[in-house]
Amino acid sequence: MKASDKPQISKKWWTSEKPSDIKGADLEKALQAAEKALADQKKKSDERSIDAAMSAVSDVESAVDKTVKKECDKKKHKDLITVLEKFYDLIKAETKRLEEAKEKASAAGADGEEEEEDENKLFDKEYLYKMIKLMKSGGSELRFGFGLNPQTPESSRLVLARKGKPERLFKALKKTGDYSNRLLTYGMAMPDPQSGKTLVFRLEESAGEPPQIVKLGRRFLRNDNKLYFRKIKVVLPGGQTVEDDEPDTEEGAEQAAAPQETTAAATPETGGEESAAAAQPASAASADTDGARPETGESGTQGEQQPSEHVGQPNPGEPSAAAATPSSQASGDAGAARPESADTATQTRRRSAEEVQQMLGRIERELEEIMAALSA
Repeated sequence: MKASDKPQISKKWWTSEKPSDIKGADLEKALQAAEKALADQKKKSDERSIDAAMSAVSDVESAVDKTVKKECDKKKHKDLITVLEKFYDLIKAETKRLEEAKEKASAAGADGEEEEEDENKLFDKEYLYKMIKLMKSGGSELRFGFGLNPQTPESSRLVLARKGKPERLFKALKKTGDYSNRLLTYGMAMPDPQSGKTLVFRLEESAGEPPQIVKLGRRFLRNDNKLYFRKIKVVLPGGQTVEDDEPDTEEGAEQAAAPQETTAAATPETGGEESAAAAQPASAASADTDGARPETGESGTQGEQQPSEHVGQPNPGEPSAAAATPSSQASGDAGAARPESADTATQTRRRSAEEVQQMLGRIERELEEIMAALSA
């Protein structure tokens, strides 16, 4: 063996080139195992075979050290030691190659998982609902792809994923053939911290902003209650934010319905019954008092016959008449309350009618905008 020779990870090379006085059994065994592991790695190229090859190559380095220290003489085997020491650079280069191969295999495996997720889950409605629930409960930021349908916004398609690059979702939507690049966008999605029912779309640098994404996205979300969110906010790559300022008509209708229910308890019918019921005791009391007045008249007649007993004393009938006066006023006040309740109900119905008209006006404006966009 000459000092200029280059070592090889090969059992055959070692057994044919080593000096006859060197057994080198440990190195022979290590080279045989490494040679087999490397051949297996090149054939399979998976992570398991790469790990096995890296371990086998590392064993060669240990076997070289052992052979040099235990079997070689520094003077007699000077050239052999020089050649064996070249194994260190060879092993270092081979290890680096295997590490790079492992990274590629790992990336390929991740891509395979994402592709499987695209095919089996991404377009499944139940999987979308699951991702929405995850995002809503934990505030998680997910990858999203959104394909818009201007003619029927309710038929637009939203896909969410926890892993991978958002561009993959763009490609998955593109493959369906339902959307042009102009109607597709992608990036990261998360709930708005300031408004729980607003979904924030943070677009990627390479993503475009589809026309009317805020309005069409609103109609898409509100068409399906399981999507939870009611409107979207778009954060463009430059940091500019596009928000949906349109009020939520469903929430407005719920708030408008509450006063109507409260006012219903004070309508003329129920209010009139209560007023009539309250007026009955007062009227009865007034009638009882009036019925006592003839007796007072008789007493007055007796007073004329016996003036000494009643001179200067008040007539017993007069306090009864005075007591009846407040009761009659209370009855009159209860009756006066009826027009006020009727006015309140009328005002409430008028406000509700105005809100409905405003809502119809907004819907009409949106339809006009959509038709204008389609014609353009």
